[in-house]
Amino acid sequence: MLKVTNNIMLTEQEIREIADLGKSEQEIQKQIEKLKNGFPTLTALSPAIVGDGIAILTNEECLKYAGSYEMADLEVVKFVPASGAASRMFKSLNTAIINNEESDEIKLFAASINKFAFSNLVSSELSSIEIANYVLEKEGLNYRSLPKGLIQFHKYDNKPRTPFEEHLFEACLYGSNNGLAKVHFTISKDHAYIIQALVEGCIDNLKSIFNISVEIEYSNQMSTTDTVALDEKGSLMRVDGEISFRPAGHGALIKNLNNINADIIFVKNIDNVVKESLIGDTVLYKKALAGKLIELINKIHLLLDCLLKEPSEEVLNNSVHFIKTELGVDLVLEAKNLESKIHLVYRYLNRPVRVAGMVKNGGEPGGGPFWVKDNKYGKSLQIVEEVQINKEDPEQRSILEASTHFNPVDLVCYVKNHKGDKFDLLKYVDQDAGLIADKSLEGKSIKILELPGLWNGAMADWITLFVEVPVTTFNPVKTVFDLLKPSHQAD
Repeated sequence: MLKVTNNIMLTEQEIREIADLGKSEQEIQKQIEKLKNGFPTLTALSPAIVGDGIAILTNEECLKYAGSYEMADLEVVKFVPASGAASRMFKSLNTAIINNEESDEIKLFAASINKFAFSNLVSSELSSIEIANYVLEKEGLNYRSLPKGLIQFHKYDNKPRTPFEEHLFEACLYGSNNGLAKVHFTISKDHAYIIQALVEGCIDNLKSIFNISVEIEYSNQMSTTDTVALDEKGSLMRVDGEISFRPAGHGALIKNLNNINADIIFVKNIDNVVKESLIGDTVLYKKALAGKLIELINKIHLLLDCLLKEPSEEVLNNSVHFIKTELGVDLVLEAKNLESKIHLVYRYLNRPVRVAGMVKNGGEPGGGPFWVKDNKYGKSLQIVEEVQINKEDPEQRSILEASTHFNPVDLVCYVKNHKGDKFDLLKYVDQDAGLIADKSLEGKSIKILELPGLWNGAMADWITLFVEVPVTTFNPVKTVFDLLKPSHQAD
């Protein structure tokens, strides 16, 4: 017997299985519906550009805002998603090994081995393909199966550093408050022990260098956020006969972020680190973004207090003027009476706030900062992925191609309201901003569902301010050959 709900058919057996797994039947039905019908695309109004959605800070302003941040008495946490595997980083090498061929990538990797921070762990007497095998395989360094954060990125005289260690070093430079630096890593359960051992092993050294305390928090991507997948026939994917649930992308981490009780939260990807000698711009701009955020928060909280305590036409007009001049939004007040207008403006301002760094991309097409149509407030600033825009529409494609900046994942967040209470971040997620991805499993095509991305749909209903940051603050390692760039090479 089939149970039909919202055009989704689940068998009685599937319903029982879902219940036995502690999952919500209604939620699974919604996931299947999304997998079959897809998510609606966003309507981009224009790219966010300098002067219209993206601010530029002068050197004097950077120093001023950095100083403001240093003087603020706020609880600070650095949040680093760090559970991603390094398999993509070695994809080209892995393909060559599977095919047992000495490809150009294998030859380049072997010829450059002494330039990598992990070269001291590899014998120089091995052949090109043996070197790649040793680095990737379980019998050697097993880098193919490790989280990217455990790969040795940078070579120093005393010892190499992994991204975990570089993030901790970074946090001590801009993420400390009252002598305490707090860092929160989201990690995989499978590698928790080795990660914690590595981190604990470098904390004493950091304390001696910076004369501060270092506090580390860990969390895992919650299995309750895992989603179903569909097989080639459009049925629920099964592994060994059981319904398979898969991690739903970094958007699931909004629940982890929601559990952090702090005033300011820095968010940065695990692979975006730079060697110590080039860290100056990163530290300055992190502090400057935080200082800019504090200035913005102070103005918003003052207006919110006035809207509550002194609700008047003057306070309303001041608030609307602020929203237009500081946030770039002409708020449409369709309500007829003063009380209703004040309620709308209060609701608009009483939300989580983020300042996001944006890097120039020289006009190349790609995801990044855009003004998009907003059903609540007319328009809003969003970080948009390419797949969220309908590129078949000539106008939308033209807007996408006119983009001048891209998103390096450089966020500073404020998650408390003007009364000091923490927002429930789950209430500010656009559930229609998820993604459908086509993947392959054991040679068969499957469709998987990803939740709204952490800095995309998961923060869609936040107040957002974009600030241009220099490209020197963006040094991601997507492939192993990125480690050969000057920003990652030993001095």
